[in-house]
Amino acid sequence: MSPIRLFTLLVIATPLGAQSSLRDVERTCFRVTDNPTPENVALLQPLVTSETGARLAFLKGCKLMTEEKWGPAGGEFEKAVKAEPNEPVYHFWFGRATGEQAQRANPIRQPGLARRTKGEFEKAVALDSTYVPAREGLLRYYLAAPGFLGGSIDNARKQALDITKLNPYRGGIALANVALQAKDTVGLISAHEGLLSQFPDSATPYLVLIQVQQARKQWAQAWSMVDRFEKARADLPVVSYVIGRTAAESGDQLDRGESALRQYLQYTPKPNEPSLAAAHWRLGMIAEKRGNTAVARQEYQTATTMDPKLKQAKEALARLK
Repeated sequence: MSPIRLFTLLVIATPLGAQSSLRDVERTCFRVTDNPTPENVALLQPLVTSETGARLAFLKGCKLMTEEKWGPAGGEFEKAVKAEPNEPVYHFWFGRATGEQAQRANPIRQPGLARRTKGEFEKAVALDSTYVPAREGLLRYYLAAPGFLGGSIDNARKQALDITKLNPYRGGIALANVALQAKDTVGLISAHEGLLSQFPDSATPYLVLIQVQQARKQWAQAWSMVDRFEKARADLPVVSYVIGRTAAESGDQLDRGESALRQYLQYTPKPNEPSLAAAHWRLGMIAEKRGNTAVARQEYQTATTMDPKLKQAKEALARLK
């Protein structure tokens, strides 16, 4: 199975004591594993020192996941499963760690690990049909696995519909990801437009719809969606980057785009947000569209210095030399 990042769970960690529910502890685990900054990882320590038994093994597994030690993490989650076999949370995380192993294993080991991943997700759903993370795990599996290991767009879509009944927002994201994997652009747009109508403050539908319109070079529609995004979520720094990207790609509203990108450069991006190197690359594109080759070259050089792996900036710089 190839790695697929379908969504990022947005969770808020609150101080947790020994009497916290397992689902509260799990929210911290999601936060830590999806964004393993030192500050987030530190949230686990007081929990580890206060827990015993299955929950302690679970927390150790979470910590190992942040270190990308998938095998040892799976071992800890398996201990939790054996200690409390009727707890769906433990089965889900055992499946998640095993899935990470499967993605990186040699071809001989992959099928066995993949089947175990699917089996653990299925056990979690069987134990609690309302447990959304396990259904999302199955959905990811169906989208990533080849047919002979149970991969199926149709089964993924069924899971997405079940998730929608439990959580309309996460279900909408799930349906969108199924459409993306199926290369169903109409379905992708429909899913995000539905999310936008139900959750107008959510950034994800705006970002996806703008990206689709940019890819189609539907600039009037893209700018209209950008304006809506800015009006709805002016508090988000990524709005500035989106304005700059749209200007750089369309060649329209260049002054607005440059101003927005320079504003974004005053911000420190979080993981999964556009990098400052990308902002300099976009500034180079704007300068190039204005015919200012010297400034464009300087911006591309800055971008490649900040991020030598930014292929687009390297190619643009080579073109101007």
